[in-house]
Amino acid sequence: MEEPPAKPLSCEEKEKLKEKLAFLKREYSKTLARLQRAQRAEKVKNSVKKTVEEHDCLLQQEISPQPNHSGLFNRHYHLIPEHFHHPEKKPYTHLAASPGNL
Repeated sequence: MEEPPAKPLSCEEKEKLKEKLAFLKREYSKTLARLQRAQRAEKVKNSVKKTVEEHDCLLQQEISPQPNHSGLFNRHYHLIPEHFHHPEKKPYTHLAASPGNL
């Protein structure tokens, strides 16, 4: 099964192929540069994220070196009666007998 011999390309066809090849090379270069920029940006982003996490961890250790349960307190703060939030307020004062509501 031999292929018939290919006919030679005309000068115009050769020129079109050269232009197409040049265009594809330019597109490839642009795509490669874009990919490399994205990879560098991702690397920087991950590095910054890691540094921030490390600083947060160190800061947290400085603030509270001994273990505590403040996370539990903060998580359930809304369940604590209002007068415990504001000790200057006296609890249940609205129920106290006054001359007007007797």
